[in-house]
Amino acid sequence: MAEVCGAVAVIVTLVYLAVQVGQNNRLMEAVLAESHVNAANEIARLLASDQDAANIFWKGLETPRKDLPLEALRRFDPMVFLYAMSAYQAFRQKDEAGLARADWILQYVGFQEWWAEYQNTYPEAFQHFQNEKLARL
Repeated sequence: MAEVCGAVAVIVTLVYLAVQVGQNNRLMEAVLAESHVNAANEIARLLASDQDAANIFWKGLETPRKDLPLEALRRFDPMVFLYAMSAYQAFRQKDEAGLARADWILQYVGFQEWWAEYQNTYPEAFQHFQNEKLARL
């Protein structure tokens, strides 16, 4: 009788742990999804509130890197990093809508040159994913 009770207790415990793991996974997915939205929102807030930053961002996108002053590059690069990080987080989440929202930036020479210089800061799978998209432009 004690062995049966022990076996039932083990099964109940395993079911409980399985439910907890599932809830934890859903929570982590929600947190990651929120973080890539926050990264995109951060750059949008910066551009909306700081005209100088907005000018640097758009000039950086539309201009080859060699034609930008060093001071502009030092401000442009972190802004694009925030944007690319948002896309990377969407990639990790397999969030197709988030990735689609990030695609508009791929068409700009400034992003393409930034990506060529900094893509090695991202995992190989994401590099491959982005490079395939860029090759289709």
